[in-house]
Amino acid sequence: MEIIYYTIPSLVVLIGVYFLVSKLSDEGYEKLHLILRHSILKENQKLSLPIRFQAYERLTLLLDRMSPLKIIGRNKTGHSSAQEYSRLLIADINSEVQYNVSQQIYVSAEIWKLILSIKTQISTLILEVTHALPANASAEDLSNALIKYMNELEEDKNPVNVGLKYLRNEVAQLY
Repeated sequence: MEIIYYTIPSLVVLIGVYFLVSKLSDEGYEKLHLILRHSILKENQKLSLPIRFQAYERLTLLLDRMSPLKIIGRNKTGHSSAQEYSRLLIADINSEVQYNVSQQIYVSAEIWKLILSIKTQISTLILEVTHALPANASAEDLSNALIKYMNELEEDKNPVNVGLKYLRNEVAQLY
């Protein structure tokens, strides 16, 4: 009987210590897991941040190259019609976007949607200016009409400037 008096309290204390050590061990494991996960995320950010900045740089160049004035500068008018020249300009825009399509994995989905929207806006602008010209208009006529339109366009209405503003804002959030 005396053994039972000593054994029962010892078992109760032993069970209590077991649960206490078990709980502390689980909390320690969770803390260690969080610390390890945080350090891995931090290391990944160190590696991925320069790549993301390069992607934003590439998209900045893409927007600049999609500007109608830059497209006109890269594509000589030659002796083609306004219709042929507009197809050439739009093909150039599509080619530029296609060349940079891989950058979408490094930027937000909103920025990539914006890039595609700007591509569509500029292509539509070229088509609208082309259709506003007479049927027998030359590539030179289209070029001059686009230059005039872009020079008269307000800075904050220019799709390229809008895109650059959004890119700058997203990059600022990375700091």
